[in-house]
Amino acid sequence: MSSYNSSIVNSKKFRDRLGAEVEEKAVRVAAEEEKKQEQIRANDKARAERIAGINAEKRKAQEAAENAIDNILEPEKLRERNRYLYERPGLTDDDFEKQWAILRPNYVAELEKSHEERGIAALKATGAYRL
Repeated sequence: MSSYNSSIVNSKKFRDRLGAEVEEKAVRVAAEEEKKQEQIRANDKARAERIAGINAEKRKAQEAAENAIDNILEPEKLRERNRYLYERPGLTDDDFEKQWAILRPNYVAELEKSHEERGIAALKATGAYRL
């Protein structure tokens, strides 16, 4: 074999070997990238589940707070219902519930104000509050 032919053969073997190494490295890089993407997806899923759990806890706490307020306002609601239905004989409980949805925020505001005033009075009694 001539030296020219032998260099062509060696060059072809080199290119084949180099091509195999490049291809192997490309496969390895693709596998690493896929692992990274899987980790990102797993992190995103875990984050979404955590956020959903936090939001569920917040909703549960909000519902508990609303139920506590409703329990405190129940006597006022009954008085208001009796007065409302007495003054409007043709109306029903459903009509009052619509009206209560409008009145409730006012009662809640009054409740918060009285709670704040009681807190201020308690602080004044201890001497920890000054105007």
